[in-house]
Amino acid sequence: VALAHADVAGTLEQMSSAFDIDPSDTLAISAKTGLGVDALLPTLLERTPPLSAREDSPLRILLFDAWYDEHRGVLCLMQVLGGKLQPGTRLVSAASKKEYTVLSVSLMRIAQIPVDRLGPGQVGCVCLGMKAISEASIGDTFSHPSSPQPAVPGFKRPQAMVFAGLYPTLESGFGELQTAMDRFLL
Repeated sequence: VALAHADVAGTLEQMSSAFDIDPSDTLAISAKTGLGVDALLPTLLERTPPLSAREDSPLRILLFDAWYDEHRGVLCLMQVLGGKLQPGTRLVSAASKKEYTVLSVSLMRIAQIPVDRLGPGQVGCVCLGMKAISEASIGDTFSHPSSPQPAVPGFKRPQAMVFAGLYPTLESGFGELQTAMDRFLL
């Protein structure tokens, strides 16, 4: 918006056709000049729907990312869709029906900050004691075993589709390569 060669009208037209956005609903904002910045926060608050998650609803958690940590095993990024999550809580996976106990809960900042609980709508890093990254299915829904909740609509088990020819530099390294590949999951 603040650049002389910016094609604002053309960009709005592209956004309208690609994302079905009404050009009159857009804001012209420039962090460089400060144009429109004062309208950004009030517009976000006005247009963002209120959180539908409630603490008194059944526990329902969405797993949306996971990685393997050498010391703690699989760590999961999860969003609380209902209820509250705290260490010691028993969870069951809607996809695999496996049960887990929450070992720790933390918020992701520059470093992980341990917390006592995550409430409705909050996102945090959760350690469930999973030993293999293959146990963490992205998009899986977790709930309390006494009141299992249905999976979030649209969940499908991911299928890895990458093909590569990998070989260790030494013949004795095949075991280490296999262990490393078992921890690598797309």
